[in-house]
Amino acid sequence: MEWTRRNVREYSLPHHFTVRPYRLEDRAAWIRLWRAGGLCLTDDDEAEYQTNVMDLAQLGFEPLRDTILVCGGGGVPVATISAFIRTDEKELGSGYITQVSADPSVRGMGVGSAMLSIVMRRMYDIGCEKVILLTQDYRLPAIKSYLNQGFEPSLSGEGMAARWDAIYQNLGLPNPRKNRAQSENNEHGY
Repeated sequence: MEWTRRNVREYSLPHHFTVRPYRLEDRAAWIRLWRAGGLCLTDDDEAEYQTNVMDLAQLGFEPLRDTILVCGGGGVPVATISAFIRTDEKELGSGYITQVSADPSVRGMGVGSAMLSIVMRRMYDIGCEKVILLTQDYRLPAIKSYLNQGFEPSLSGEGMAARWDAIYQNLGLPNPRKNRAQSENNEHGY
């Protein structure tokens, strides 16, 4: 998904949540949140962590600088998001959001939308013109938050239009691509 410079929709965290930067001692909690969000693909948490962080480091990612945690009662991390400016040649200067996940106990409370608006505000304030975010089709509540923040589907790649048609249908949202096509057909008398 991609966001191009426009206003950032502001969402506030519910009053009993706090935001803080990721710290080295948060590693186990961070992995737990990845797993809760379906972001871990293997059963080897340590290998998954190392691979993920090293792959992202090639794009400019530094966990201690780029990751925030949302904490609930007692300071326990309940959600995480990472955002950074890419330093690779392919997307130099573009923002990149990754590792968005929340514990199931806080889903539906607005934590994800608030977290997203925090990092989007940071990207906007430093002048970022484009932000890229990769997600999976099954993460429908997260996708709805991304769409609400102004992210648009990337339709490049085989089958992407059909995948996004299904996502819009599963979310019960109007499909802008189909609406545009229908509007154009109406203009031409089809």
